[in-house]
Amino acid sequence: MKNLKTQLKKGFLLLTAFAFIGLLSSPLVTPKTVEASVDAYCTSARLNGHIEPNGSPTTVWFEWGPGSSISYSTATQTFTTPSNFSQTLSNLTENTQYSYRAMASNANGTSTGETISFRTNTCAPTQTNPTVNLTADDSSIPYNSSTTLRWNSSNATSCTANGGVNGWSGSKNLSGTFNTGSLSSTTTYNITCSNSVGSASDSVTVTVGGAPIDRPTVSISADDTSLDSGDNTTVRWNSSNADTCTGSGGSNGWSGSRTLSGSFNTGSLTNTRTFTITCSNSSGSATDSVTINVNDQGDRPTVDIRADDTTLDSGDSTIIRWDSDNADTCRASGGRNGWSGNRNTSGSFDTGDLTASTTYHITCTNEFGSADDSVTVRVEEDEDEPTVNISASPSNVSYGGTSTVTWTSQNADSCTANGGVNGWSGTRSRSGSFYTGQLYNNTTFSITCRNENGSANDSVTISVGNQVNNVPTVVLSADSTNVAFNGATTIRWSTTNATSCNATGGSTGWSGTRSIGPGSFYTGSLTGTRTYSMTCSNSSGSASDSVTVSVRGQVLGTSTPASAYLIVSSSVDRNRPIVPTLDNTNPCPGDDINYTLTYQNIGTASVRNIVLRIDLPVEVDFLTSSPSNPSQSGNTLIFNLGSLGANKQGKVTIRTRLQDSVPAGTNLNFPATMTYVDPSGAQQSVSADVSANVCGEVAVNQIDNNDNNGTISLGASVFGAGFLPDSVLGWLLLLILILILVVLVRHLFAQSFARRTVTTYNPTNGQSTTTTL
Repeated sequence: MKNLKTQLKKGFLLLTAFAFIGLLSSPLVTPKTVEASVDAYCTSARLNGHIEPNGSPTTVWFEWGPGSSISYSTATQTFTTPSNFSQTLSNLTENTQYSYRAMASNANGTSTGETISFRTNTCAPTQTNPTVNLTADDSSIPYNSSTTLRWNSSNATSCTANGGVNGWSGSKNLSGTFNTGSLSSTTTYNITCSNSVGSASDSVTVTVGGAPIDRPTVSISADDTSLDSGDNTTVRWNSSNADTCTGSGGSNGWSGSRTLSGSFNTGSLTNTRTFTITCSNSSGSATDSVTINVNDQGDRPTVDIRADDTTLDSGDSTIIRWDSDNADTCRASGGRNGWSGNRNTSGSFDTGDLTASTTYHITCTNEFGSADDSVTVRVEEDEDEPTVNISASPSNVSYGGTSTVTWTSQNADSCTANGGVNGWSGTRSRSGSFYTGQLYNNTTFSITCRNENGSANDSVTISVGNQVNNVPTVVLSADSTNVAFNGATTIRWSTTNATSCNATGGSTGWSGTRSIGPGSFYTGSLTGTRTYSMTCSNSSGSASDSVTVSVRGQVLGTSTPASAYLIVSSSVDRNRPIVPTLDNTNPCPGDDINYTLTYQNIGTASVRNIVLRIDLPVEVDFLTSSPSNPSQSGNTLIFNLGSLGANKQGKVTIRTRLQDSVPAGTNLNFPATMTYVDPSGAQQSVSADVSANVCGEVAVNQIDNNDNNGTISLGASVFGAGFLPDSVLGWLLLLILILILVVLVRHLFAQSFARRTVTTYNPTNGQSTTTTL
């Protein structure tokens, strides 16, 4: 029996040895599902696993991919003892499904864990900075006229206006329009739109022309306007608001430049003469004349004018008729509907529809003098119907000249202007005057006045002289035409005689409408040669200019300093613009971990709206920070750091504590992302990452088999669920082990229960006894 026990013990040891050989042939690995949360794992995930190397150096890694695919592999790790291992996946897409499995391999084969799926959380939305754009329909207007401001914003929650006049300041809608009202001086309008992140401002300046200068006046008279042939008299004149005066007509040297006031002796006159004087200033001119009649033996002209009907109902017409004797020329004045101007010495004229009483004048002339006559056509107006009369002074101006439109009405409740330019159209008072501003084309100003019984309208056309051909010019230059890679410069331009400018080519933000200058444009970061072009125009033509900014090649192979910078004068160093560090890269549970992030602006201009986001690992607790007022959501900290001036630097420090229950060897990642607005107004983003490993040796039974959040255990013991091999070699060795076990058991039982015969001899009685076993 003792031999039997010995044999069974030997067999069990042999069985154990073969089982150990089978286990060595198949490394075991235990994957663990990603532990994710909404706050901490919207764009990253930490994968955990367990490996039983069974004494042989074993390499472990994770295979993963989006959806149900397995497309990528993590870095490998090698273990010789039972260990937990983990890897962190970064730059994942929020609210997206991923799959992964744990893998292990050693000299005896490869082990594959179960494929597990997880979904990343949705990140909290990040508020972006607001923008606002303010423009004026016309940024240069005449004195006492108006224009319309327009603004629109994005990402803003409120807008406030300041500056300006006529009610501009105060709270404003996020987008809208505003009529400036009458302006008498250049005015700047500002608006600022804000949200919880920051604010944006814009302004526009409306340039107002100078106040109109009073028009000049002039009067001329003669001491005697009726002379005998050969006599003389004195002409006298006075003017006001005039800069110059010029005489015309007359005789004996009258024509030409004259003083603003004075007298002139006509000298001996033998014919009737008209002395005319015109006085002017920058706003216009005035003319007056006096005729000195000289009695002689010649036949003076006569003229007679009449109307077929001198009393009409409103809206009716009649025929004006005239004849003259001894006249060389005749000229009409007054009247309506085209009456004024040169006329034959005899003729007729249809008045057209008349709505108001009108007087028709005619003057006929020969070398001995002139004669004039007039006739008035009276219109019996309905006292309830409106009338309106409009005129312009002067009615002929030079190119770019100005005039004043004057109108009066009777029995009108309201008047509306149309046509014209420079703000003429729209509601008008029943009587008034309007300064036209500069005119460049023949322009008709019309007005209609109404009451409940009808309407009346009138119009006046101001004739404008031909334009003086002033072709525009434009000069474009750059502060530097050769810059370093990622360098920047300023484009500058100036123009003459231009009314509009348009830019093409260049870098981001250059193309489009530009002011007529002088102006400038900051190019922002340049990585290649750029040509900046501009075309400026007026009604006479256009002119173009361009400037090319060459960019030197990027210098490669230079050493990278220990800390990285934000190169804000032209671009961002996207390789290492911010530098984070940890003062405890191998912390133990309960230890403090101090995180420091430094950033620096080595540019020539400030950056603004700096926002730093740091995602702390779920295994640490946030304690304190400097600055001390971050926005916290779970383990995500957001710091609003404001602006950073040129050659300035900043630092953020965070103190955390490692939780007590964190397994040894856990990898802790501290990813950081910084966004800001560079000097060109572009949004920039940079990131950095540091990590640490939890101290201590990894325990064999460290995985929590009671974890209900996706923990899967493949087993670690001989008789556990993980005993069966997962390779061909493992199965072959297991089969051989079973066969050997069967043979061993059979051999043991054959030895113990074989039939044997034993013969015993007793010398006392001389007998032999036979026993069968």
